[in-house]
Amino acid sequence: MIIPKMRFLPLVLSLLAATVSSAGGLEQGFFRIWKENGEKYRIPARAERQSDGAYRYRLPTKDIPRKAMWIDVVPDAAVVKKGEGYWVAGDNRFGRLDRDKGVFRSTRGHLQMPIFGIKSADRCWVGIVKGLRLEFILNLAVANGTYNYYPRFEINKIEFDPYEDIVVDFYELTGEDANYSGMAKTYRRWNLERGWVRPLRERIKGNPALEWSSKSVFMRCKLSHCNGHSRDNPTHAMPPILWKRTFADYKTLMKQVKDLGMDYVDMCIVGWQYLGFDGPFPKLWPVPEELGGEEAMKDAIAYGKSLGYRMSVHVNNHNIYRPCGAPWWNEDDICVNEKGHLRTYGYLQGGLAYHTCFQVVNNRWIDSDLAHLKDMGLNGIHHVDVTSARYPTPCHAPNHPANRKQMAEWQLKTCEKVRALFGGYSSEAGMDHLAPGLDNALYVGTFGSAQQPATELVDGEVPLWQIAYNGIIMSQPYWATVDASYGRGKDKLKKVVDPKRRKDIHQMTEMNDYLWDAAHRTLKVWEYGGRPTFYFNDYSTLAPMKEMYDAWQPMKHLIYEFIDRHDQLAKDVFRTRWENGEEVVVNYSDDQSFVYRGQTIKPLGYAFFQN
Repeated sequence: MIIPKMRFLPLVLSLLAATVSSAGGLEQGFFRIWKENGEKYRIPARAERQSDGAYRYRLPTKDIPRKAMWIDVVPDAAVVKKGEGYWVAGDNRFGRLDRDKGVFRSTRGHLQMPIFGIKSADRCWVGIVKGLRLEFILNLAVANGTYNYYPRFEINKIEFDPYEDIVVDFYELTGEDANYSGMAKTYRRWNLERGWVRPLRERIKGNPALEWSSKSVFMRCKLSHCNGHSRDNPTHAMPPILWKRTFADYKTLMKQVKDLGMDYVDMCIVGWQYLGFDGPFPKLWPVPEELGGEEAMKDAIAYGKSLGYRMSVHVNNHNIYRPCGAPWWNEDDICVNEKGHLRTYGYLQGGLAYHTCFQVVNNRWIDSDLAHLKDMGLNGIHHVDVTSARYPTPCHAPNHPANRKQMAEWQLKTCEKVRALFGGYSSEAGMDHLAPGLDNALYVGTFGSAQQPATELVDGEVPLWQIAYNGIIMSQPYWATVDASYGRGKDKLKKVVDPKRRKDIHQMTEMNDYLWDAAHRTLKVWEYGGRPTFYFNDYSTLAPMKEMYDAWQPMKHLIYEFIDRHDQLAKDVFRTRWENGEEVVVNYSDDQSFVYRGQTIKPLGYAFFQN
């Protein structure tokens, strides 16, 4: 062990003096401090037992070296030998402990939950990052058949002084909870006990908009969009617009949906605002005359309500474009990096987008926007793009500085304002720093699609997020399972592996091979307790939507239930059991039936077992 410098000795002594039950396991470990020049040293650490049984590793803010590059938190149990078992990450990724070498690092800003765990032949544990949770990645390194798995706090990327203690709690899991289901349930229990989130069943009381949403499929319809997704589009140039549907056309579509007997549908209008979808946010008005204008939009909203639907719209509080012009564009209000430059987000449909600062969003334009939308007659839960799809971005603007935690707090303030007017907040994905204000996730993550290929240590995915949040946040699994029954993969996703070549559902070189067609995608929605969601197709036919709508009706109440356990029953066969005792069993096999509880489940089929 490298001896730390003298200034760390008080910390070392205090950690060594902590109460501990015995040596090894989760009780003892070390902090590894990485210097900017790549040198490293260790500080021995012993965990402090918590009242809930956790083994806590804490590094106080005052003792975090300001010049450190990284700080790893490594209990002895984080080092395991190759053998039976697996590891999991908070973005649902899963890997077996059967490799001799390899590296996995979670993508910074793409870890939906701050949890990770290992089940080995000797023990099962889950780690929860509770302090400085927005500043770490997961690091998994395998050499000579030995796995090292731990959180790495990227001190050099905080951009501000560390603003809270590093805190990581480790829980030993035994008995029936010694598995990934138990890991996610441990996290869910902690979130509920501390009041971080509340069950959906409680939140719908006295909230007709949210109650309606919880009984409805989510149907988003894009009327128009910008077409400037190119670096060739000059920063200040207005992109061309593609007009797809008028509000009159949208009324016809809603009538067709109603005539098919789909009574519970959350209607969300996309691309309704100035210059269409991903136009120059945050400017929303005037509503384009090409679509019929604002009066036609009000008429469509009123018509949808007359059919019995709840009506909502899609907006974006995260992206801002220069072409929107005064009074929305003001460089003093844009998110700024450490060097004082405006933070660019990337080239999207509206051209070059910049990051907003949510302090400005709250204080400058969201109140008037929400009030205008409310006056137009909208009565469904409000959908906001991007916000839950990425970590909060720090801002160094002199008039509105914010570290990541502070930016997350400003984001949650927008959620509160939306909920107050519309009853619920829907956003793009499942980053759970937004969990206290999030009611619906368009998709939990992009894993399970061509956007997130497997790595050398990843074998597949398990529903950690769904076990933690089903019954709390409405969701559907992945970007690839939107429009599940329409089978959009054959047209939109690149097929890279023949599904028949896989060893089982968890072993894939790319993660979209078993989500290749409509049958596999739909099964994934049922397996993960998903809410049927439709968006990317053109609705030229409604038959696949109707089919999924009908199939969901006997299972829709499961949206209120916590998931108790998920496991694999056989090759290609998975069971999800809810706390009310009901089960869904899905069979991904192309050619083999499976019998469960006396019922035969056909290939590419499923069964719902009610109480």
